[in-house]
Amino acid sequence: MSLARIAIYLLTSSLFATTVLADVAGVVSTDRFGYAGTTVRYATLADALSASNPLQTINIVERDLSIFQVWDVPSYYTNANITGGSWWYTTDPSGTPGFGNTHGNTGVGLVQIYEDPASTATSFTTTSRVMEFQNFNGTFFTDYRLTVTGVNATPATSLARFSPFVLNTNDSGTYLNYKLDLLATGLQGTITSSTLIESTNHPTGVTGIFSGLFENPTADPTKKGFYTFSLNLTMDNWAYTNRDNLTYPTTGFADSYFAQAIPEPVTAFGLLAVSLALPGFKRFRRNG
Repeated sequence: MSLARIAIYLLTSSLFATTVLADVAGVVSTDRFGYAGTTVRYATLADALSASNPLQTINIVERDLSIFQVWDVPSYYTNANITGGSWWYTTDPSGTPGFGNTHGNTGVGLVQIYEDPASTATSFTTTSRVMEFQNFNGTFFTDYRLTVTGVNATPATSLARFSPFVLNTNDSGTYLNYKLDLLATGLQGTITSSTLIESTNHPTGVTGIFSGLFENPTADPTKKGFYTFSLNLTMDNWAYTNRDNLTYPTTGFADSYFAQAIPEPVTAFGLLAVSLALPGFKRFRRNG
């Protein structure tokens, strides 16, 4: 093993082979995943919390997911919190965004939490975050753990929607709580500067879940109620499968980008050894 590899091993072992760090700054921007699962509707909050007297159970299948989670990486965004359907992709000859897209746009299972990256931190509903690379294989960090929990994501703060309905109307409401917890695999994370570890390739695997409790306050008696949901993350993604036939966006399927700020303290010697050993990637930035 070369001296440079030994330096990398010692540094990364001390930083990343320990317990998971909460509130580590990072970036996840990917449309690569999908989700499927179930939601159960209840008449009252008490019933939902105790899982008693369910009104109905609804299956959610083959949905596309867009994730844009950023926290305190100023060169990218200071804050962001977006989890929802990638509604804009289409293969329709008209090129109209989202037209005919029933996997990320219309149809049973649409989810949306969208908190404007330009907003102040006081408007964000997240209560905890874990954003970190894992599993250094001697060349790359191949895995990335993302865990985001939050409460009270409303239409006003988060454009909150949950729509386990064929027609996506009267679906605004409040995520009383939510949790996105995933492990992306097949990445090529490298230390690209004194502050960032980055990967710009699409992940090849994922395990995880998006779960929570949503209140729909509509007057529509067929939709009003409290919905517990548990959605398993998958690699089943319609837009990615059809990436060579997309008519919108004209730039094609969006790149994936995973990053983590390097935790402190890290010695200058350690960073120098790593920077000499690993080539840098060009930093990808999505324009907001």
